[in-house]
Amino acid sequence: MSQARDLMSNYLLKASTFTIINSGIITFSANVDQTSPAAESCMFYLYNSNDSVWPATYSRASYELRFMTYTGLPSFGQGRSILGDTTTNLAYPHGLLRPPSTYFSSSGSLITISLSETKNKENMNIIFNVHPRNL
Repeated sequence: MSQARDLMSNYLLKASTFTIINSGIITFSANVDQTSPAAESCMFYLYNSNDSVWPATYSRASYELRFMTYTGLPSFGQGRSILGDTTTNLAYPHGLLRPPSTYFSSSGSLITISLSETKNKENMNIIFNVHPRNL
């Protein structure tokens, strides 16, 4: 979870815009690839391969947190997994728990991220704030 926090903080600090789509999706523009001077369209989102609609209604027991850059419209299921694994036994999920309220929220230009993960029958929670430098 701390590695996911560090990655998310690093990318979101560079954001020049951001939009919280719902409790499990945040899109933003940022220059995350230092070899390119242009800002890229990026997204962090919760993913479970059993969800048939997108954005999901978060009715599954566990989710992966994924990151992707995209052009045009983002594709559900694309990007790399940052946290969680939805392939394990759902009776004892290893992955992000479905959002009880929200994983991504904001107040002005301050982004609050609240993650909850279950691993080996233990729940772990982390809450952190990111204030993008370019806003």
